[in-house]
Amino acid sequence: MTYFGLFDQKDLGDLSETSRNKLFSDHGILVKIISAKFPEGTLKPSPIFTEALYQYIQSIYEDHILSPYYEFYTNFNNELFGLNALERKKIALNHFKTYAAKIELKSVKLFSVSKKSKEIETIENFEILSILKGQQNALKSELCKTTAMNQFLEGNKDFFNPSLPERILLLQEIIYFESILKILINLNHTYRFEIDRFFVKDELAKIGSEKQEETLCKNENSLNSDLNIPENESLVPEKKLKKLAAKRPPLLTDQEAIDYLLKSVFNQ
Repeated sequence: MTYFGLFDQKDLGDLSETSRNKLFSDHGILVKIISAKFPEGTLKPSPIFTEALYQYIQSIYEDHILSPYYEFYTNFNNELFGLNALERKKIALNHFKTYAAKIELKSVKLFSVSKKSKEIETIENFEILSILKGQQNALKSELCKTTAMNQFLEGNKDFFNPSLPERILLLQEIIYFESILKILINLNHTYRFEIDRFFVKDELAKIGSEKQEETLCKNENSLNSDLNIPENESLVPEKKLKKLAAKRPPLLTDQEAIDYLLKSVFNQ
């Protein structure tokens, strides 16, 4: 189903909440979710619709998202020039960690515990990409709470203009998040820091990649323990990202992000 312009003959803002909810439910935009918290059910935007709206926003503001990404990679390629595979991966991992820290939720630490014996427990942190997928899902949900939802369904192209992020501040958050996420996804796809179960459909990114690791890095231990790259030597596009970071407000509360994060990660 194409959701954009689905109700191009209606002014959704003029409808009562009850009428609007019924209209959206009849077209599968809202679905009833039953849970322990809401045993009688509560209406939530369907995953298919939230994805459609989010992808539309990504396409409209693609240039805003891609500009820092392209700038990063042009600088990154210059930084790697003339280096061997191990040196390249060290620098790539340093960038991966630095950029992940810019958008990763910091108010909660997620980890798993497995017992090897009575005395021995193995503690493993959740993978960065799984955490970011949960945060992305939270942003998708928050987007449906803005006026962008009705304007999207009415097919109002003029509404989605370059100045809209100044009025719907959540869009600044999404643009900033997606710019950095794109950098992280591509770094990970190239250097295989984690198994990507969420963003890249390529099966090679989802399978344990020992063979690729051997060609890129013969000594994994030295890679993980010897990252002595001073921050001031980085050639990343800090100015552009700092400008985005300065503008973006903390609109997504920690609790909202945590709720969606836990739901997304544990349901995988």
